[in-house]
Amino acid sequence: MPMCEYENLKDIHMPETQRKIMDIMCDAWDDCRESNCTDCPDRPKEYMRIMECVALKYSRLLYKAGFRQAEQPENAERCVVCGEIIPEGRQVCPQCEAAEGTETPQEPHIMDSGERREFATGAVRDIQEGKGRCDLLPLDIVEELIGGQVIGNIHEFQETQNPDALYIALKHFAEMQYCLVGGSISQDTADMVLDGSKHFEGGAKKYGEYNWQKGIPVHSYIDSAVRHFLKWCRGDKDEPHDRAFVWNILCLLWTLKHIENAEV
Repeated sequence: MPMCEYENLKDIHMPETQRKIMDIMCDAWDDCRESNCTDCPDRPKEYMRIMECVALKYSRLLYKAGFRQAEQPENAERCVVCGEIIPEGRQVCPQCEAAEGTETPQEPHIMDSGERREFATGAVRDIQEGKGRCDLLPLDIVEELIGGQVIGNIHEFQETQNPDALYIALKHFAEMQYCLVGGSISQDTADMVLDGSKHFEGGAKKYGEYNWQKGIPVHSYIDSAVRHFLKWCRGDKDEPHDRAFVWNILCLLWTLKHIENAEV
């Protein structure tokens, strides 16, 4: 395909730096096709093939544009999709993550502020500042306001530290989420857990597998679980709040079972 037919490449996903390089190369190719080779400063020898001239032109223009081969640390983390250097704590670069969301717009994905908070255990999560602290809400009052039992179950756990209340919260949520399509309670719960597994998949791409098992405070799980549940009740579609709720409660239950003296 001739380089001048760059329009054919416009809809192909690539990192922004790569796209800038493609722009320079294609402009250089078109310039060579239209100019008089005898006056070209990139043709130091009289007899040179056109691709040799173009290669010299590419290198000059790229250098002039400021592109340099940067020295990268040997242990730099790279995107598992395209290989670009990525911030610590991620496995997929923002461009690939955005492209994945574009290819499947019907599938909600985990939102990402790009900022990370790291706990003393080494676990990382998306930054929470500005989102509110739902774990500080008087959940018994919230339950009376919105009805249902899920918030009440979480409040019961806060008061008693009894994990049974969280199991009951998940079962009530499964009934709320899936009972309208029929089926037994066990089927509803299975559907909920399978949907929740997609959130584990998305989280593994962002933070690495089992990052959360390093230890995240109980209040952080409660905060996120309540926020996602309220957003799901409100009908927000910006991300899969139902899956996020399930993820937080499942991870909290695992933490209570496997991490002794888990931070509250």
